[in-house]
Amino acid sequence: MGSTKNHKITSDKDRKRIVSAYNQGKNMKEIAEMLQLKHSTVHGIIKRYQTTGVIEATKRTAPNTRKLTE
Repeated sequence: MGSTKNHKITSDKDRKRIVSAYNQGKNMKEIAEMLQLKHSTVHGIIKRYQTTGVIEATKRTAPNTRKLTE
């Protein structure tokens, strides 16, 4: 069975706001409170930006599924 967790996808617009605020000197806690996001979400987005330079969310694909045979 699959996970029952709800995962909210952070929009690219919010991701750009996070990186912009961080580059302007705001700390992660301030950004998280400003955008009403979890600190860990903000941290992950900033860390990914610092290591890869990518702001946009990665596109998720459906898991591989097996076709049932008749």
